[in-house]
Amino acid sequence: GLAHRGEVELSETALQRSLRIFQKKFAEQAEGVVHAFLAQRGLWLGLYDEALNSANKAIEIGEKLKSDENHADLHGAVKILTAGLRMKGEALILQDKEGEEFLQMALTYAREIEFVEEELPALRALALKALKQNELDEARNYLKQTWHLAERGQFLLYNADSYNILARVEMADGNREKAVEAATKAFELSICDGVPFAYQRGLEDARG
Repeated sequence: GLAHRGEVELSETALQRSLRIFQKKFAEQAEGVVHAFLAQRGLWLGLYDEALNSANKAIEIGEKLKSDENHADLHGAVKILTAGLRMKGEALILQDKEGEEFLQMALTYAREIEFVEEELPALRALALKALKQNELDEARNYLKQTWHLAERGQFLLYNADSYNILARVEMADGNREKAVEAATKAFELSICDGVPFAYQRGLEDARG
């Protein structure tokens, strides 16, 4: 919640405290979840190296637990692995590096276990990659797959990110009016209950 609002120091303090508690309790799955949250925090705040480091730790834990036949919650282990793979792929793409392989793996896992919370951002990150390569129709196609899923599940902040990417796609295609319309929609979704309870990255991207 703090990271959503752009609270840099407080969000790190909260997550690092959680991490220390779970490590002391040898709660490895919970530790993996926190690493995934740290990775997402890094992506929201533009701390891509930190995001990549945390994503790799989440992947390591997820893979370990997934391969353990005696682990009680294999579904949870796959969720951690899926999140880590998606965030690793997104962190790489945001740094103009190759990350599509990790995003496709995340998308496959997410669809297998119906993990919409990671299917949506994986599609969005693939759309961003297509945009960076000026493959605008492909970017629109990835975004098109997100609308119904997001609206059905009321994942409003996910939709805010998707509309912000759509705005960039339309600007790249010379459709300024459509770009403004998409950015306005993203702003409306990001405002949530108003300041300070607003989605900081969504607002900043929409203003851009």
